[in-house]
Amino acid sequence: MADRPLSWGAAVLAVVTASTPGTSLAEYVPEGTASYAAASTPRLSVTITATRNPVKTFEYPGMVSVIGGEEILRRQASTPDDLLQFVPNVEFTGGPRRTGEVPSIRGFSGPDVIVTFDGARQNFGSAHDGRFFIDPGLLRQVEVLRGPASSLYGSGGTGGVIELRTVNAADLLAPDQTIGLDVAAGNQTVNNDSAATITAYGKPRPAVDLLASVTKRDSDDIDLGGGGTLRPSEDDILAALLKAGFALSTHQSLETAFTGFSNDAREPNNGQGLGDDARADKQIRSGTWRATYEYVNPQSRFPDLDLTVYHTESEADERRLDDLGNGPLGELLRRDVDTTGLRLDARARLLSTDTFNALLTYGGEAYRDEQNGAAGAGERDGVPDAESDFYGLFLQAELEFSDPSRTLPGHFLVIPGVRYDDYETESDLGGDNGDDELSPRLSISYLPTEGSMLFASYAEAFRAPTFDELYLTGNHFVIPLGPGTNVINRFVANPNLQP
Repeated sequence: MADRPLSWGAAVLAVVTASTPGTSLAEYVPEGTASYAAASTPRLSVTITATRNPVKTFEYPGMVSVIGGEEILRRQASTPDDLLQFVPNVEFTGGPRRTGEVPSIRGFSGPDVIVTFDGARQNFGSAHDGRFFIDPGLLRQVEVLRGPASSLYGSGGTGGVIELRTVNAADLLAPDQTIGLDVAAGNQTVNNDSAATITAYGKPRPAVDLLASVTKRDSDDIDLGGGGTLRPSEDDILAALLKAGFALSTHQSLETAFTGFSNDAREPNNGQGLGDDARADKQIRSGTWRATYEYVNPQSRFPDLDLTVYHTESEADERRLDDLGNGPLGELLRRDVDTTGLRLDARARLLSTDTFNALLTYGGEAYRDEQNGAAGAGERDGVPDAESDFYGLFLQAELEFSDPSRTLPGHFLVIPGVRYDDYETESDLGGDNGDDELSPRLSISYLPTEGSMLFASYAEAFRAPTFDELYLTGNHFVIPLGPGTNVINRFVANPNLQP
């Protein structure tokens, strides 16, 4: 294993809070909601991603990890790789440049791993331009579900799910505080990374939760463990988070949010490469607009509801700084991916006794992906213009019970589930592609004592073909061997691929 470079870092944090007599969290966030569970019990390891309901990670019959707010603050991460590198079965490849980092779960990467920001899908995909973009300082919790997850999340759940949850004012304020301001600054020497963050948050009224955060980060070439330097590796980053939450009534809440990321980078055209050739000025832009409505009433027979609508725009535009690649000096390369979707979850408490509890979760999801590429005034080889529509319906039960005869100690948790998905992809570059899939699962855990658990799980997953896998055309690269002699690697479209 190669030596890692030694990096010295420093950070300064200033906190200013003003407090007035206020109300508890439960008075403006409905008890039982995901927001309440995460905000009111920050030290309790609870996962929402694994079942779409709050459940203790130790009791879940599968492999899931939760990184909470305290751990995020302690790690002082500058990239998602810094934050997730110690999670079992998770690895980031393509680094260490930010624009090249791609998460891998159990060997599955790219579109085989589902990434969401507060429930909003991040479906940007590129061979060399990374997978998702966010500053870790905006996060309050990260959940990683390892293993097939298509029964809840549809296409792409072959490796698992990475759910990133952004911070709320309730996470930062004590129960008797109504307004706060955090200012943080830091530096690390390995890439001369300097960062500054300012976050303002408050509860001007018991039913209102407001937050605004801006992070500015600059970094330079990266020192390597072997004594060399990875150049060019310049980043100029601006990240922002705007949130507003409202308690509409005792049992209803609405949250709106914008998560933005901008990086003006100077590096090779292939951000995962090592060489100095084919340099480019890159503009990485990512913005997610989201609104979430929650209804939770434990006393009502009407099911609890979560409805999330979102729109994500991702751009990776590159302007060539030389003619050493596959195009002329000054050529602008564009890759834009937009995702628009909605997700509805409903939860019904079927039965609750001293020895048996049954919870039924069901719902649907629909989203549309659109990709556009260009090279100068023409089409960009390897970035086909295409669009996909996905629709899914799922049903899952959570059955928790103990042995009524009292012969076996402890209790059981059984989770059966199934999801049906249908998708259609089309492009002018080839024929339409579509299919439907059924993804079942069955998981069982047995907890005989407080500190022990046995589990077994079976699940099936699938992934629909991506735009690039279906419709790639044109040249990938050219290797000159001499006068008039070249080796040309060409893309060949394959619109008949099956999931």
